[in-house]
Amino acid sequence: MSAATLRSLVGAGLLLLGAMGLPAPVSAQVYPCPSGPRPGDVMVGETHDRMPLCDTPAQQMPSRPRPVRVPDVHAGIAFHPDVDGAWIEGNRTNGKQAERAALEACRKAAGSACYSGGSWRNSAMSLIKNREGQLLLAWLGDGGKTRDKVMADCKAQQVLDCEWGATIPSSLRSLGSDASKRKRYLAATWVVGQGYDDRLYITTGAPSADAAIKGALDACRNATARECKIQSFTANGVLQTFTLGGTEQSATPERTPERAAEAAQVLCQRQRKACALQAVYNARNPGQFVHDFTAARR
Repeated sequence: MSAATLRSLVGAGLLLLGAMGLPAPVSAQVYPCPSGPRPGDVMVGETHDRMPLCDTPAQQMPSRPRPVRVPDVHAGIAFHPDVDGAWIEGNRTNGKQAERAALEACRKAAGSACYSGGSWRNSAMSLIKNREGQLLLAWLGDGGKTRDKVMADCKAQQVLDCEWGATIPSSLRSLGSDASKRKRYLAATWVVGQGYDDRLYITTGAPSADAAIKGALDACRNATARECKIQSFTANGVLQTFTLGGTEQSATPERTPERAAEAAQVLCQRQRKACALQAVYNARNPGQFVHDFTAARR
């Protein structure tokens, strides 16, 4: 059988395979190879009279690399209400695991009052502190929208901007706080309505918020036998007393004496009244005080 005849038969066979819906060879360069395939070619079959058929394989495209999935990186955070700090456990592959690890670290260091602040992934979280010493969380994973809202909401509750704290990436492995450095609380009260006596009753250095509030309320009620209410409250901060326009009396809490004085001045400016700063009380210094606005003006 001639080579031309073989090529015709092979071509007809390929057409028949296609018509039957069977897969045809990748290449149509099939040729008789009685002496075996040429270098790089392969034997693909034979004719009815057992003549070997060979083919030149088509060039195979290099396989596409499979996309590599980078695992999510999670972090969790926990707080204790009486510790000025946080516990962070990050670089975890699971949010619940990170959250649980942070809570366990906090409880081990500070006790059962710890609570979870949640978790985040593949991003960072900022801590923001308000004038009462409370830590707020601001997520940075949405281009700053959440951060800006947290800052705006915080500012709406006080005179000055809230303070930025640490920025924590979810890849941070571990960070704790010194549980022995407990917050110290300050509360100030005064008489409500008729019977106001131009005084603030102030408790400082209390070990808990409840103790500070109770101490200040009890002092006011015992001294005046009147209804009293909380005028100011802060943890680890200070209280600036002042008068506006010579007669109006007020006090404002802040994180530092400098910020408290600035806040008082802003409040006076808003009302376009002269500001006279009086005594400053520090939450870290234990004591029970009565601030007399009238006596302080003399």
